[in-house]
Amino acid sequence: MQQIVLDLFTHLAQYSITAGELSLYLEFFKGEDPPVDSLISPLCQLMMSTKPQPHFIMCFPIEAESRQDHANKDLSANQKKPKSSNIFQYKQNASTTTNADNAAIAMIKKLHDEHILAGIWSVWALSALALPIDADIGWSPWTNGFSLSLWLRLGCPTSRSTPPISSSTSSPCLSLTSLSGSQSEWGLIGENIKENSPCPSINLLTDNFSAWSSVGSNSSLHLFSIGNELLTLEAWTNPTTDSLTLKLMRTDGKKMIILSESTVESCFSPLLWHHLAVNVKDFMQRRKSVIEVTLFIDGCKEIKVLMTFNGLLMRRAAPTCLLLGHVTNQTANSSWYFGNLALFRSPVFSKERAFYLMSMGPNFNHLTDCDVEKQHPNFSSVLTSSAINAGVDWDAVFEVNHGNLKLLQDHLLLSYSAQNSRFLNVYPAVVTNPGGLGVVGSLFPGQPGFRVVTVDQRASQQLPLGLQPIFLGGCPNLQMYQGLAAAVSSLGGTMVFMFLFAQIVQMGSTEDCQAKALLLLLELVHSDGDMFSQFVNEDSFQLLIKVLTSSLCKSGLHILKAILDSSCDKSVLHYQSPPGKFHIMTQSNAIITQPGLLLMVIQAWRGWENFHRIQDSKESSTTFDFVKNCIKCDNSSSNLDNLSVESSGGSFGMYLSVLLALLRDDHPYREFNAAQLNRVGTVEALLLFCKERFILEDSTSSLSSSVCCSLVEVIRLLMGAPPEFSHIVALSDFLVLVHQASATYITHARSSFYFLLTPNPYAPSKSQRTTPVSPGKC
Repeated sequence: MQQIVLDLFTHLAQYSITAGELSLYLEFFKGEDPPVDSLISPLCQLMMSTKPQPHFIMCFPIEAESRQDHANKDLSANQKKPKSSNIFQYKQNASTTTNADNAAIAMIKKLHDEHILAGIWSVWALSALALPIDADIGWSPWTNGFSLSLWLRLGCPTSRSTPPISSSTSSPCLSLTSLSGSQSEWGLIGENIKENSPCPSINLLTDNFSAWSSVGSNSSLHLFSIGNELLTLEAWTNPTTDSLTLKLMRTDGKKMIILSESTVESCFSPLLWHHLAVNVKDFMQRRKSVIEVTLFIDGCKEIKVLMTFNGLLMRRAAPTCLLLGHVTNQTANSSWYFGNLALFRSPVFSKERAFYLMSMGPNFNHLTDCDVEKQHPNFSSVLTSSAINAGVDWDAVFEVNHGNLKLLQDHLLLSYSAQNSRFLNVYPAVVTNPGGLGVVGSLFPGQPGFRVVTVDQRASQQLPLGLQPIFLGGCPNLQMYQGLAAAVSSLGGTMVFMFLFAQIVQMGSTEDCQAKALLLLLELVHSDGDMFSQFVNEDSFQLLIKVLTSSLCKSGLHILKAILDSSCDKSVLHYQSPPGKFHIMTQSNAIITQPGLLLMVIQAWRGWENFHRIQDSKESSTTFDFVKNCIKCDNSSSNLDNLSVESSGGSFGMYLSVLLALLRDDHPYREFNAAQLNRVGTVEALLLFCKERFILEDSTSSLSSSVCCSLVEVIRLLMGAPPEFSHIVALSDFLVLVHQASATYITHARSSFYFLLTPNPYAPSKSQRTTPVSPGKC
C-alpha cells in the first residue's frame, strides 16, 4: 500500500506540485525511522525529468475580445475595485495622461485602428501587445542597427494531453525540454491579473477582424516585429514546419508592401525551449539597401540572411514599436510561448556572447550586475556535442574576466518578461560630463531631463524607466510553472535538498540512499539557473566536501557515480544491479560539463580513503615508496573495462580510471575535456593530494601500484606537449618537496638546488653500492 501511494504521488507531481505539497512530503523525512529509500526515489524520478525552463510564460495566440466583452469586464472590475484615496487616484490619472501623450503609443493606436477598419492583414492588427519606444530616447533601429534576445517555445494544442516526454539527443536545445508536453504543469494566473489591475488594451472590432482574420490562418504565427510605418522587420514562424520567415514591410496607404522576404527552414523544434539572438545591421550594395540579419539559435547555430530592397533608411530618431505575439478570434491550430526578451541599441551578439547569455538560463530576466546574489552561467544543460562542433571560442566563453555580458550591459535598451508583464523597463543612454553627473533624457515630450550621479556607465546599472505595454485585443494569457524546481525555489532553494542530503547521511542510511540524495541535489542545481547561482554563491562545494569526508558518509562507488553523472553529459560509470558491479565505458564520448564537481572528488579524498579503509584495510607505505612506485609504473594505457574495486584501488582509483577514459587519445572531445579539467586546476589539485596524503602523513595506508600509475598518467595527459609553465612550476615544486631531505643539498644560490643520486642497485660490489655519487646540478 505504501508503494502504491508513492507511485500515485509521483504520477500526480509530474504534472503539478506546489511548495506546500512538497513541504508536506518532506515532513516524512523528519519522522522516527522513516523509509528513506522509498521516500527519496519519487523525488529522484521527478528531478530527472525536470529541465531548465521559465517559471512564467505568456501563451500565444490570445483570443481577441470584442468591445462589448471588454466593457463588461471593465464594469465588473470597477464594481470589485475598492475605493482609493485622492492622492492615489491622482497618480493613476497622471500616469494615464502621460502614456496618452507618448508619440509611440499614439502611432500604435493610429495604425492599429486604421488597419483593422481597412481590413489590412498586418502585424499592426495581428500583434498581441506593443512595447513603445519614443523618439526622446534618441534611438532608431536603423541608425547603427540593433540586437534582440528572446526565449520561446513552439507547441500545438493537440500536444497538451500528451504524457511527459524526455529527450536524450545531442542538440543543446533538447536539453531545455520542459517537464512534459502537458500544459497542466502550468497554472493560469491571467484571471487574477484581469481582476486586480487595469489592462491597458486596444480592443479589436470583432466584426471587421473576423472578415479578414481567415486570410492569415495559414498556420503561421507572428513572433515579433520592430519598426514603424515607414519600415518594419517582421519575424513569423510556422510550427508545423519549424521554419522562420523574415519580412521587410512598409505601409503604403491602405496596403502593406513586401520589400523583401526570406524563410529559414528547421529553426525551432516544437515542445522545446529555444534561445534566439538576433543581430541586425545594414549596408549599401550596388545602389541597394541590404539588411543583414544574423540569427544565433541556441547559441551554436548561426544563420545569416540578406534582405535587399530599393530605397533608403531613415536614420534619425523616430517613434518605434516592438510588436510581440499573435491575436486571433478563431481556434488556433498551433501556438507558441514566450519567456522574456531584451533589446539592444546596436549589434552586440557574437556566437560566444549568445551562448553565454543562453547559459544564464531562461529565467535570467535582467542584465543588472549586482554585488549580492550574483548570477553565474550554468553550462551543464547546454554543453553538447553539437555545441562543441559549432566553432565557439571556448576560452572566451569560460574566461571569468573576459566580460561576455559587459557589451550587452552597455547597450541595453529595453527588457520585458512574462514574469512582470505589466511593465517594461527602458534604459536611457547616459551622457556624462567632467563633473561626474549623468544626464538622462526624458522619455515623454514636453518634460525636462533629470540629472543623476552615476559611477558605473553601463546602461544596465542605471535606473530604468518603467512603462506599460499596450495589449492589442485583450489581456495576456499568463501561466506560472508548477513543477518541482519552482516548488523548491519557493521553499528556500538549494539548501532544502542540501540539508536533506546531510540528514540522510546523519541517519546512517545505505550507500545507495545517500547517493540518491546527492544526485537529487546536483540535478536540482543543474535544472535551474537561479539554483545554480545560489549553489555557487553559497560556496556549496565546500559544504559537500564536509559531508563527503564525515565518518557517517559512505563515500563509495554509488556516490562517485552520482557525481560523475552530474559532471558529464552522459554516464561513464555504469552499475549492473544483479551482479552488483560497476563498469567503466572506455569508449564513451562523454563531455565534461561541470569540472568543479570532478575537482571536488579530489578535494574530498579523505572520505573515499576512509570508506575504502573500512572495506579493505591495507598496509601503509612511506613517502619514498610512493614516489618509487610512481617512477616504476608503466605509462602505457591499460584496459579499463570491467574494473573491480580492488583492482582499481577503491573509489579514488576508479575515479582516476574514468579520467583516463575521458582523456584517451581516440576520444573525439579529448582536448575539450582536458581544457575543462585544466580550467579548475586539476593538476595542482592532484599534486596537492599527494602532498597532503604522504608528506603530511595524514594517511596510514598506501596507494596501490595501479592508482599510482593512473595518477601519473592523468597528470601527463593534462600537462600536454608542450606543457604550460604553471604546470612545470607546480610539478617541480612537488618533486623538490617529496625528495628525501637526506639526499638533498641546497646551495647558497637561491636558484640552484642539488640532488644526491641513489646508489646503483645493479653494482656488483658492496663498496660501489655504498659509495656516494658526486652532487649533480639540476
